[in-house]
Amino acid sequence: MAAAVARRRTDAEHMHDALSAEQAVERRLEQSESAHRQAATAADQASERLAENTRLLDAARSEWAEAIVQWAEATRILIESAGLDAPATAAVAQPGSGPGASDEDAATHNPDDLRARLHAETEALVDLWLRTAGDVEARLARELEAEQEAQNLVDELALRTEPTAPRLDWQSEADYCLADLVDFAPGLDDSQRAGLEAALQSSGLLSARPADEAVELEVGDLAAVASPGVANPLSELLIVTVPPRLEGQVDEGSIRKLLESISYSPSSGATALATLGGAFKVGSLRGLHSKERAEHIGSTARRAALKQARAEARTRLDEATDAVRLSRDELAGHRESQRSAQRQRSILPTTEPILSARAAVDAATAALDEAVARRSDAARTAAEAERALVKASDALQRTATTLSLPQDGQGLAAFERDLAETDSTLQRCRSLLGALGRSVQDGHRWFGRWRDAVEALEAERAELRRRQSRHDDEQATLATLEDSIGAEYAEVVADLDRCGAELEDVEAKAPEVRAERDAAFLHKAEAQAEATAAGERREQAEQDCEVTRVSLDAALATPGYFAAARIRADTEHAEDAVVAAAAGSAGLQEMVDALGPLVPPDLAEVQPDSVYQSLQRRRDVLGANWDAEARQPDPAMPLVVEVTGPLGRATLADSVTAVSQQHQQVAGLLSRKQDDALRELLQGLIASEIARRIFDAERLVEHMNRRLGEVTTAHRVGVRLRWRRSRELDDATKRMVELLAKRPDLRTPDEDHELRRALSQRLDDARAEQPDVPYRQLIADTLDYKNWHDMAVMVRKGSQETRLSRSTPLSEGEKKLVTYLPLFAAASASCDALAEQQAAPNEKPGIARFVLLDDAFAKVSEDNHAALFGLLVQLDLDFIATSERLWGTHETVPALAVTEVIRDATLSTILLEHYRWDGNTLEREDVS
Repeated sequence: MAAAVARRRTDAEHMHDALSAEQAVERRLEQSESAHRQAATAADQASERLAENTRLLDAARSEWAEAIVQWAEATRILIESAGLDAPATAAVAQPGSGPGASDEDAATHNPDDLRARLHAETEALVDLWLRTAGDVEARLARELEAEQEAQNLVDELALRTEPTAPRLDWQSEADYCLADLVDFAPGLDDSQRAGLEAALQSSGLLSARPADEAVELEVGDLAAVASPGVANPLSELLIVTVPPRLEGQVDEGSIRKLLESISYSPSSGATALATLGGAFKVGSLRGLHSKERAEHIGSTARRAALKQARAEARTRLDEATDAVRLSRDELAGHRESQRSAQRQRSILPTTEPILSARAAVDAATAALDEAVARRSDAARTAAEAERALVKASDALQRTATTLSLPQDGQGLAAFERDLAETDSTLQRCRSLLGALGRSVQDGHRWFGRWRDAVEALEAERAELRRRQSRHDDEQATLATLEDSIGAEYAEVVADLDRCGAELEDVEAKAPEVRAERDAAFLHKAEAQAEATAAGERREQAEQDCEVTRVSLDAALATPGYFAAARIRADTEHAEDAVVAAAAGSAGLQEMVDALGPLVPPDLAEVQPDSVYQSLQRRRDVLGANWDAEARQPDPAMPLVVEVTGPLGRATLADSVTAVSQQHQQVAGLLSRKQDDALRELLQGLIASEIARRIFDAERLVEHMNRRLGEVTTAHRVGVRLRWRRSRELDDATKRMVELLAKRPDLRTPDEDHELRRALSQRLDDARAEQPDVPYRQLIADTLDYKNWHDMAVMVRKGSQETRLSRSTPLSEGEKKLVTYLPLFAAASASCDALAEQQAAPNEKPGIARFVLLDDAFAKVSEDNHAALFGLLVQLDLDFIATSERLWGTHETVPALAVTEVIRDATLSTILLEHYRWDGNTLEREDVS
């Protein structure tokens, strides 16, 4: 006992250690949970700050978007007035014109890029006005010079008293000339005077300087020398008139001699000739000239010429002044436009609020990530502490269970107190143990005597029970004898004889009765067997009828099945369902009786495959937004045909009923006026849809061209898509397309009315040409916007750009590359558009940019493979390509996973070999 107490004390110490370990882990768990709660609170606060900063960012974006739309609307007017193409400004000024999200929302996704494009367009506007103003300034400078020249001429002519005779280019200046010294003789008419002056002017004689009986055309060159005797001299037509300013310098006689040496008759043979018809000759120089009137010979003519010259100079000065004024006004307008453009450029809404809000969002996001990380760490620490606590609790429980000790400290303390009391009690028990031993020995002796007495008592009780049983048997025998002693002997003998006779009769009939009994038993057994079999057959038949009833009920419950039978039987007032009141054969009979009128006698069996094929053929001719499909989840049940349309999804029978009712209502109510109203409504919707499609097509081409502008071939060959309105459209179609391309909210009521009228007329003309075409097909063919535009692939090589055709001077490899460029650009642009639509605020776009190439780059020479793969990489496209010879291991591909399929036909085995390409090295991967 003492050893047991000592062991239990050791066990209690083990329990103390386990309990202390559990308490330590529990304290650590409490600390971890407290830290986790603090981290969770910090994460929630960071999340709230992030939400608030995100809201502020959205508000900043919205305010910026509103400001940029207002700015773009004002700027668009300036740009349109300048005749520039500004797609970014026009798109922002017309919100809602983009696919999916509005342009305002799309603008806020990348405001810096949009602002850069808007700033570039405004910069182009400023540059345009700068260049235009510079051109006008240069023109104004020329016009000012012309004005000054005209003013100088006016001033000079105002100071002159006589006009200066016109000199030829090769003549030098002189103080006076022949025109200053002569006048016409009386008798010459105006035409003769004009002809003679024209001859003298063209020959240079009119502006020549007379000197010493000779005429000098130029310094040192003599045109005529005084030589009398010439026939028909000019002295007959001209008279010498020396002006007062030249008196004393010019000798009239020498001038007269000179005139006498010049003839006016072509037949005179003179060296110098000047005719009345304008013909002249000076030595070997000959010619013919004409004038409307004389201007330089004679004072009257010279005064008239001077007056006309002054008037022409004044007119020229006025014209120059007007040109200067107009140019100055134009320059002022251009300067004002330039200042307006510069002002618009300076007030372009800055993205600083968005950047600040975005920085705050980024900081809040980083703080949230850090708080979430701390919360995760705290949660992980708490989880680890909890697992440690579970382990410590399990260890404590196992120790307590193994040692049969309490798990709590109070119980363990109570156990130790009990153990101490046990130890003290054990000490007292040792002193009492001797006395107890002696008492035990005395008890053993008394127990032996008590056991002998108990055995003797048990023997006496058994003897008593035996004798009591014998007494009961004798008592029963005695009672029987007393009952039989009371009857007479003769009566007993008679009864005995009668019983014997009856026994003989019964024994005589016994064989026959036994035979009948055996036959009856046999018949009964056969009847029971037949009844059992009949009952089993009846039960089986009832079960079969119940199964058939349940199956028929399930078939009738198939959606649309009963309605189709009702339509087939043409029973409008039939019940919606057939329900049997009873089960088994009775219920089946009720259902058969109810279905009899609905089942035609000539009903043929139809296989599901036939229905599938018929449905497949009819799906191609269904109207827009209509579709049909067949399904048969249980092969034992009828096939279900469901129709999806504008009315929703329903069974074929319900759809037929609904469409029939709708058709009857429409056929009964639709009038010509309603038809026109419906047509206008459809045309309005279609016009909006066409406008959206045209805008989407322009956006797609813009995205593709932006992608195509980033890539070229190895020979610097680039590609651009040209999407423009077809030049083969007539004027009416051009106007209709122009109105359709305009957003509905920007069209005026007059333009809407004009558009509806044009669409109605076009549809009426198409209906007249194709009266049997469905209205849907008629609209699709007539209003196909793709037929109104031309798409061309423009090949750019250097500064030249030509349309791609068979005659384009490109090599075969370049032609392959050029044909692949638009296809890959279309895929890249589509991915860009999807990324812009699906990217939420504060979230990076997550669009898969895969291109699947089956039998990639077939019939393309190997020297072009690297460029084609590099093209995919440049367009930021990932690809999955299958080929029997291409691996894509080119320097233009930075990373690639390659799987080679090796097939052994003899072993019916396929082996997959995996490789990894890192842009320089191809390594095989071991896949376990």
